[in-house]
Amino acid sequence: MEIVLQWHRIEAYAAVLWMLLCGLWGVARHWRGQRDVSQSYGRALWLAGALPVLQALLGVVLLLRGSRADVLHVLLYGTLAPFVLPVVYLYTQRRGREHTDLALGLGCLFQVAFLLRAISKA
Repeated sequence: MEIVLQWHRIEAYAAVLWMLLCGLWGVARHWRGQRDVSQSYGRALWLAGALPVLQALLGVVLLLRGSRADVLHVLLYGTLAPFVLPVVYLYTQRRGREHTDLALGLGCLFQVAFLLRAISKA
C-alpha cells in the first residue's frame, strides 16, 4: 500500500504542475488573440483531463485497501475533479468558440486550486 500512496502523492503534484502550465498556456493564447484550441494545446488538455481520472483511480485503490484519510473531502474532490475540464469544454461548445482557450485555461487554474485543496486535506 505504501507504493500506491507514494504514487498517489507524486501524481497529485504532477497534476497540479501540469494544470498550472495548461492554465497559463490557455490564458496566454487568449491574450495573444489565438481563439481556437490548437492541436498541441488540445493534446496537453487531454493529458490534463486524464490526470484527475488517474488520481481518482489511485484514491479508490487506497480506500479499498483501508486508507482512512479525511474520507468526506477525499471523496468530494476525487469525484468532482475529473469532471471540471469536460464541463468547461462542453460549456464553451454550446456558447461559441470565441473564448475556448480562455475558458479552458481558467478551468485548469481552477483545477489547480481544487487539487491543492485536496492535497491539503489528504
